[in-house]
Amino acid sequence: MHTRCRPYRRSIQCCTLCGDIGHRRDVCVTPDVTTCAHCQERDPSQDHVCNPKCKLCGLAHPTASKECRQKLRPPPPPIHVRERLARVEVLPPLQPPLQTQTSHPLSSHYQPGSSGRRQQPMQLANWSAVVASGIPQPGDFPPLPAQPVLTQAPIDDPRTYQLQRENAQLKKQLEMPAPTDDPRMQQLQQENAQLRKQLEMQAARTENLERRIEELLARLTALQAPPAQQAPEIVTPSNTVQPTFQAPETPDLVRIEHLIRSLSETMERRITALEQRQEAAESVKRKTRKKNKHQSLGNSTTAPNDNPTNDPPSQSTSAMASEDEW
Repeated sequence: MHTRCRPYRRSIQCCTLCGDIGHRRDVCVTPDVTTCAHCQERDPSQDHVCNPKCKLCGLAHPTASKECRQKLRPPPPPIHVRERLARVEVLPPLQPPLQTQTSHPLSSHYQPGSSGRRQQPMQLANWSAVVASGIPQPGDFPPLPAQPVLTQAPIDDPRTYQLQRENAQLKKQLEMPAPTDDPRMQQLQQENAQLRKQLEMQAARTENLERRIEELLARLTALQAPPAQQAPEIVTPSNTVQPTFQAPETPDLVRIEHLIRSLSETMERRITALEQRQEAAESVKRKTRKKNKHQSLGNSTTAPNDNPTNDPPSQSTSAMASEDEW
């Protein structure tokens, strides 16, 4: 099996979606613009009269079709031709050779049919000498533009100090939080401060409860200590009664344990209730910030609920009641 190979020739691409030249349909930057691929009419109707016309050659066929002669781009010239053209563009024009030996008569150096042939080698020799020497001539390059001299303001200039003060004031304004005139935001801030105070008070009460629990545990441990750990009683001849150990009553121990458990449960319930209220307040605060941000950007957003804060759970109320009863 033989595959026929042909030299690659770059072709001009035409978009059949917008009708522009230079890109394909799949990478069109204006997909919303619809154009007829044959007659290049904008927003064509279904029953429009289509007269194909090529944008490249102007003939009656679709743009950049197979029969278009200008679809293929001309191949670039060879490398040596491009280098020669670039060298000719860079080098200055040739100057006519200086006339030497003007004192001699022309008849002594004249030969018929050889004057034109002798002038061309002299010019080529001069041109090749210029190229081989590599020495630039004064008129080869245009003069460079004069660079402006930058003048730096002195350090003691009062304008510098004024600019520094203004810069410091702007930094302070950027660092300061923007005042919020929204009454809902102010209410949330007040509620947040109240919740923080309640958390501090609850932390203090928790410390007191923990201290009381430790004291009760110490008393319970002392009551449950075996008789061997107590100090022995000194036996004297006059004191013949043997020491007896009286165990604590069982209802007292049960009552102390029940009291410790109730205190722990009450403390945990109140801490959980305060954490839930704090989370609800933070969520409402985030929603309000998001709403203010959307309003400042000009986007329409839905209004938040009338009662954004969640009611405190019934567990906190029961916990407070049980603690007061105790």
